[in-house]
Amino acid sequence: MTLEINSPVAVVAHDAGAANLIIGWLKDSPELKVQLAVDGPATKLFCESFPDLISTDLSSAMSGAATLLSGTSRNADFEKRARLMANEQKTPSIGVIDHWTNYEMRFEYNGMFILPDEIWVCDKYAYSLAASLFSEKLVRKKKNRYLEQTVDKINSISSDVESNYNRTHILYVLEPFKEIWDDSNMPAEYQALDFFIKNISALGIKSDIEIHLKPHPSEPDGKYIEWCENNKNINVSIDTENSLYEQVAWADWVVGCETFAMVIALHANKQTLSTLPPWAPLCKLPYKDILHLREMCK
Repeated sequence: MTLEINSPVAVVAHDAGAANLIIGWLKDSPELKVQLAVDGPATKLFCESFPDLISTDLSSAMSGAATLLSGTSRNADFEKRARLMANEQKTPSIGVIDHWTNYEMRFEYNGMFILPDEIWVCDKYAYSLAASLFSEKLVRKKKNRYLEQTVDKINSISSDVESNYNRTHILYVLEPFKEIWDDSNMPAEYQALDFFIKNISALGIKSDIEIHLKPHPSEPDGKYIEWCENNKNINVSIDTENSLYEQVAWADWVVGCETFAMVIALHANKQTLSTLPPWAPLCKLPYKDILHLREMCK
């Protein structure tokens, strides 16, 4: 899907979700001149995908840009400042939404509500939600080339992955949470992880189990080492070496709370499970084929 936008394009991204979507489109549009400014988890993703593309500061990226293509982080203000600059410069602006929550908060900055000229989403659920909140004229539904490219990679290597019919492979795709689910001091992501381990028998797996933990790109190195040390009674390890598509290809089950990696797994025909416990909010992923451990434990 070649992007039909004016070049040079200022690409500004912070969080991993929108960064991956933008990277997927840029891979199909090598003719575009890109002026890059990235921060946070997006930095590593762009470095891996476009090692020759050097990130600059916001002012340099916006200088002379014909279009702004930005992520829409809920918490970081990096992309919000870029959209404010685009408004001041009268540069056409596109905001990319990669999830299904907190749409209005993504455009609030210092008491202002700064909408882009277009909002891009990648599925019918996000389109319906965005169109109900903003002017339908603003919202565009685009192909999710990141999803398509990743699933193609998974399918291309799945047949070559070593099978072990005496062992079931489980990939746990982790993500951090800022919300507090109960009165304990335990971070929410650890509550979900413990809930999964405690109730893993609900999956009905009869063979031996091997679990790989995949930390989220925004999480610090070594975050789950102590948890693994405290759970030596189970066959679990942390995988930071293999790519997501390699990890999903290896897995029989892909489990997690509500990260987009679960959507990828679902499209790759993997059994996909949300581990959100009964005391947590409902899973925000709008896909009916995702199983929910909280329901299996009733």
